[in-house]
Amino acid sequence: MTAITHIGLTVPDLDAAIKWYEQVLGFRLLAGPYSFDAGEENKHNMTNDLLGDTVNKMRNAHLMADNGVGIELFEFLE
Repeated sequence: MTAITHIGLTVPDLDAAIKWYEQVLGFRLLAGPYSFDAGEENKHNMTNDLLGDTVNKMRNAHLMADNGVGIELFEFLE
């Protein structure tokens, strides 16, 4: 059996998205927000895999609903 633990969504404003998911859908913040800068990371890591060569910075956070559904929100920065 395959299980999906969470999905990832890109948002234009991480702080506003966290607030919306908490207030409107009842999610709770589990971790973050975190900031990542590809230039400060080791070459081989998940952050650089996600960012590729076109985006250098991002922020993300993990949230969960009462029924166990998880989301990871990403804000890619220029």
